[in-house]
Amino acid sequence: VGVVQYGEDAVHEFHLNDYKSVKDVVEAASHIEQRGGTETRTAFGIEFARSEAFQKGGRKGAKKVMIVITDGESHDSPDLERVIRQSERDNVTRYAVA
Repeated sequence: VGVVQYGEDAVHEFHLNDYKSVKDVVEAASHIEQRGGTETRTAFGIEFARSEAFQKGGRKGAKKVMIVITDGESHDSPDLERVIRQSERDNVTRYAVA
């Protein structure tokens, strides 16, 4: 499991290969604090995760699954169609929670 947090910027909270057990992932996730900001750049967050997070760890041949959790309307919604196409091209299965 890896976690990327996005808003105006994106940051790796932890990479796909940082933790090997559920206990360690839950412990690490319990220390994540929501970053503030004035924009929700969902397309940017999806592109960052697709192009960077899946390249930094993970098992070769493993299915790529992205869960996008958002707090509201995207400020870069014109870019969503493009990044979704790129995710589909890279066989990234996406789920969204709003």
